[in-house]
Amino acid sequence: METITQLYQTLLEAYTEQVKGLENKKKETQKQHHIEWIPHVVLNSRMFTYDEYLTNVYHGGFCYEEKNNVMPHLVNFLAVYEKSSDEEKTTFENLKPKNEYQQYLDELYIGKGAFIAFLESQLKELQNKESNCRYPSRPQRSNATRQLAKYREDKEKYDEDIESINRCRKEINERIELFNELLKKY
Repeated sequence: METITQLYQTLLEAYTEQVKGLENKKKETQKQHHIEWIPHVVLNSRMFTYDEYLTNVYHGGFCYEEKNNVMPHLVNFLAVYEKSSDEEKTTFENLKPKNEYQQYLDELYIGKGAFIAFLESQLKELQNKESNCRYPSRPQRSNATRQLAKYREDKEKYDEDIESINRCRKEINERIELFNELLKKY
């Protein structure tokens, strides 16, 4: 019981620090632009987004550092939380530390199901995405220069897409391995 409370306290502190940092960023951006966003909602929505997208400005890359400051604590906590009995979970929920951001943090794990099942669904989603990538076909004629140029562009885009999917897959597989090791540890 003490372990889960201690891990949650660490997670809550890391989460609170990142949300407060986002609130400060929001104040700075609102001086220049009048864009409305809610810091804890932005962080929660990007918590399970692949790093590949968060580091890419064309995909709206934002919250990469914040996510990676919270995620290790979240995985650690979830390993202990999922291994706990229903009785221990109920006791923990009644005794857990609280602050103004605690309810937003709870949205990340309460009622979401098993973490491994979620990660495996992300892998399946990536598999579907990969199967939807179509390998470009070479032109039939050897002197079709425009078609050959188009083929090279399409092939380059295909290779980039597959590399991106593989980087996302690697991130998820590393998270699964870490989670399984933590389950054995606790």
